[in-house]
Amino acid sequence: MVKSIVGRRGYVPGLVLEDVEIAGIDQPTLMVIGAADPIGSADSWRRFVGLMPRGELEVVDDPGSAARAVH
Repeated sequence: MVKSIVGRRGYVPGLVLEDVEIAGIDQPTLMVIGAADPIGSADSWRRFVGLMPRGELEVVDDPGSAARAVH
């Protein structure tokens, strides 16, 4: 999925995933974001991950804690 939505210059412009498409992601998915991440608020990521049947979100306060969150 990531290869489909991220190119060499970042996210593919104009890409929009519909709720039903997000809900169809059945693989266990852990998303780790920083509390000050400039790409979407924690609330928007909670909504996104909440649509996935096996999605989990970890919001970290400092950049160093992201690596610890995935171990």
